[in-house]
Amino acid sequence: MKHTDSPEKESTADQQLTESSILAIICIVLTAAWIAFAFYKGAGAKSADGDSILLLHPIVSILLIVTLACIRPRVQLKSIVNIQMLMIAIWLFSRLLGVLMPFILGFGFAYFFRFLLQAMQEIPLPKGRRLQLSRGWARGLLTAIIFGVFALLFLYVIPQIGMQSREMGKGLVKFFYQSLVPTAIGEEFNTIAVQPDNSGVIYLGKEHGLYRLVLNQGEGKEAENITGDELVGQPIEAIATAISGEYNLYVGTNEGLYGRKRDKDSRIWHQLGNEFFDGKLIKAISIPSWNASQIYVGTNVGLYRGEWESQSSTYAWKDATFLCSTNLNLQSDLNSNTILVNLRRAFENQGIPLSKNLKVAVENPDSRWQITDVGNNKSYTVKKEADKLNVYDSTLPPNCAIYSIACSSGRERKIYAATDHGVYWSVDESNDGNTWSLIDYSNLPEDTSIQTLAVALADGKEQLYAGASKKIYRWDTREGWRANIKDIIQPLESVSLLAALPHQQILYAGNEIALFRRTNSNAEWNVFAKADEGLLVELERLGINEADVEERIKEYLKTKLPTLARTGSDFVGTLIKSFSSIALGFGGFLATAFLTLMVFIYANQSFRNYILNFVNLFPSSNRDTVKSYLREIDKNLQSFLQGQVTVILIVSIISIIVYSIIGVPFSLIVGLLAGLCNAIPTFGPFIGGAFAVLSLLVGFAGGYFDVSGFLIRLVALLGGIMGIQAIDNSLISPKVMSSAVDVDPLLIMFGVIVGASVLGFWGVILAIPIIVVIKSVITVSKEIRTQEVE
Repeated sequence: MKHTDSPEKESTADQQLTESSILAIICIVLTAAWIAFAFYKGAGAKSADGDSILLLHPIVSILLIVTLACIRPRVQLKSIVNIQMLMIAIWLFSRLLGVLMPFILGFGFAYFFRFLLQAMQEIPLPKGRRLQLSRGWARGLLTAIIFGVFALLFLYVIPQIGMQSREMGKGLVKFFYQSLVPTAIGEEFNTIAVQPDNSGVIYLGKEHGLYRLVLNQGEGKEAENITGDELVGQPIEAIATAISGEYNLYVGTNEGLYGRKRDKDSRIWHQLGNEFFDGKLIKAISIPSWNASQIYVGTNVGLYRGEWESQSSTYAWKDATFLCSTNLNLQSDLNSNTILVNLRRAFENQGIPLSKNLKVAVENPDSRWQITDVGNNKSYTVKKEADKLNVYDSTLPPNCAIYSIACSSGRERKIYAATDHGVYWSVDESNDGNTWSLIDYSNLPEDTSIQTLAVALADGKEQLYAGASKKIYRWDTREGWRANIKDIIQPLESVSLLAALPHQQILYAGNEIALFRRTNSNAEWNVFAKADEGLLVELERLGINEADVEERIKEYLKTKLPTLARTGSDFVGTLIKSFSSIALGFGGFLATAFLTLMVFIYANQSFRNYILNFVNLFPSSNRDTVKSYLREIDKNLQSFLQGQVTVILIVSIISIIVYSIIGVPFSLIVGLLAGLCNAIPTFGPFIGGAFAVLSLLVGFAGGYFDVSGFLIRLVALLGGIMGIQAIDNSLISPKVMSSAVDVDPLLIMFGVIVGASVLGFWGVILAIPIIVVIKSVITVSKEIRTQEVE
């Protein structure tokens, strides 16, 4: 009798099957939700607190793939599960791209080395002949070629490119400060100096450079830029000239004091007192006409005097606010009680409190004493005049800012200094020190600030001139400060710049916008130089440019771009750092390169073993099928690489020759980049051409050629790029790639776009190999299905 299952058992089986299907459907739905969330957030998504999202941990994606593999046999629509597993695998690959990149690159280089090794074993020769080499000889020859290329690269090419890059970097910085900034936002005058040989040579200091202007009968010529590499980008705050001495021109910037020698190598600027002026801002410089070995330097924290020492070929610096040669104790060294009492009484009459810590410098025991109140940081001069003792404030205020310095002729040896507290004068009586006296301000209008000084002849004698609001004042010992109608420069709101020649009546005056000149105290003022307004000011005048836009552009040009373009090496270093962080990601460039090298060594030695181990991961019944897939992939990749390498070499050689003839800087590197970029479909030729145009622009900015030369080279370069692409598209690629993998161009374009959007830079590089792999898999799958049908 035949045994049959009971209806109760059949019902239980159907119920169990239904529950499994429901569970599988739930898993598929939840997986779809996870995939949508993962691709929405991206591979490197972080939470609001900056922490990693636990749901997007790689372990979660691996568990989902394992789960889908388990439920795949229980669902009828296996294609849905396959698509989900593929989507999760793509996300996981992009998530672990930084970790996997050394392995991908290492095995990729090993495969490429294997491809080159096979190509070296059978080298094509003319007339259809072929040179057969054993695997050992081919490996040795390939290794020698690789080492030779790297030796040539590191011993010659890289040093040459580095030297050219440094020079071009300096040219870029010069172009930025001397051309781009003045053209865009203009440059104002910071300071002015006159060459003391009455040749009409004027030196102008601006925000980003030093200029030399030659005047011809009162009319200005175009200023010559003499900034030099050492001063590029530094604001010129002070200038001084000298008739004799080691240096003929001195410049003060925020970075320190510089001097230019008189010899044939006068373009080089030497930094003077770099340690002494560290942390000090130089505001004024003056060379006394009676002693060219002396130099006075005013800073934001005081006045300093330098003495040239021929033995050491340098300056010895001292504080010039007050220097005394002999320090005596007031109580013990002055024996006359009458003098002591009179001195004390003289100070009391002046209302000057003295501390207990006093020092005295005896200049003349009978008529003159210099007293330093150490406790109050003050210095005074006591003079006996007509049987009276008079007290004078005889020191510059401590740590005061010196805005301007002027020196009279060699006969009087007077030195003037403008500070926040007023104008002081001193007589250089010895090499030991200066005694300063304050010039009375009482007859000046209120709120008048004097910030610039000059000494020039007027009415047959030397007089001190001072620039102030709208006027130029002259100092007279009897009348004090006064201004004549001829000393008023109508267009100027203020006079902040003054310069004059020793023993001459010619006076130069102005401010940051315009400079004027007059030949004597009764002559009219004539403008001889105007500051560059810049393109932004012109646009604003026409109503095209908004004020806030102008300020933003000025801020960007003055602060942000200079930090990037200070030197060519910094600029290149920034680019390399950015490329490393974006392209290589995990571990940094050096770690990735080292790991890639290690993977390449192991993969190259045992590439076949790794492939066999990969095949052994599959069941024995499926290993022949896997081998079929691998053979088809290898065949198509070999064919593709052969065509691409040939095209890259031909295009690179043609590009190098054309770019060298045109005169493109770095033609070797740019030509190689053009050939490599040509391997990127659709967008590659545009990228390679952009590198060439960019290199030409950098060469123009670096001063390698003028405007006309740049325009001629640009037209020739554009023609050369189009010509190279025409030859490649019509002759090289069709003939060379005819035996390569036949892939539809639209499919390649689509793959490149998708790869770039998913994997970024590496997606563009890996797009074509992935397409080749997919095409190979599809081809073998069709063949297998055809065989099964038959």
